[in-house]
Amino acid sequence: MTRSSDGKDDAARRGAMAEAGDSYSAAMMRRVAAKSARSLPLTIAPMTLPQTIWRCVGIFWVVEDRLLVARTKLSEAELYGDCLTHSDGHYEQWQRWQRLGAGGLASEGLPVAILSSEHDSWPRGRVVFDAAAVRFMLYADARLHTAAVRETLIRAFGLEGQDAVMALDAHYR
Repeated sequence: MTRSSDGKDDAARRGAMAEAGDSYSAAMMRRVAAKSARSLPLTIAPMTLPQTIWRCVGIFWVVEDRLLVARTKLSEAELYGDCLTHSDGHYEQWQRWQRLGAGGLASEGLPVAILSSEHDSWPRGRVVFDAAAVRFMLYADARLHTAAVRETLIRAFGLEGQDAVMALDAHYR
């Protein structure tokens, strides 16, 4: 489901990045990511997000002790098949955050780990609205399938009281 403006999918990007080499140790990243997914509570970032939200779709990561989100109001979401979704992919958003630099990330409450890692180095997922099933789908890396992460996603995307189902997707390891 994730796609980029240049037409490449995340699997192709992961392959290209693996060939180029990673700046982070994969084993270390997995340990930090697994610990992060269990930690309570997760802080929602960036800090500049509006605090009052209602029914959004978008993309997310868990990095260190933070749930990083980029979201779109459901009323402004893009139609993709039977679903309403956030128009940007993980790669594009990560690149946007990397361009902020250390100072910009700090002012947004985003971790500086963004600068030295790739968009698929951390557990991630996507929230979509399935119009055919009339419910929100929380597609996420298996490591994020915890009650704590689900609860934080519900709060971050304004889905309290909505039918929201956590699911696995091949895009998210």
